[in-house]
Amino acid sequence: MHGAEAIDKLRTDSWSLVISDLQMPVMDGESLFDFMRIQYPDIQRVMMTGLPDIESKLDWMKSSGLI
Repeated sequence: MHGAEAIDKLRTDSWSLVISDLQMPVMDGESLFDFMRIQYPDIQRVMMTGLPDIESKLDWMKSSGLI
């Protein structure tokens, strides 16, 4: 599933937790979680990644409330 599909699921079902990868086709995890932070602030979010350079994403993760 990619981020745009996840948004469709969020609109049709009830969720308490979303676990996502940073890298996905169509819509990446960063864009998905930015959308969720505004539209679904009560849903817990967990971000995972296999990226070797996670340091470049730390500022975004802090501002998104992930850490």
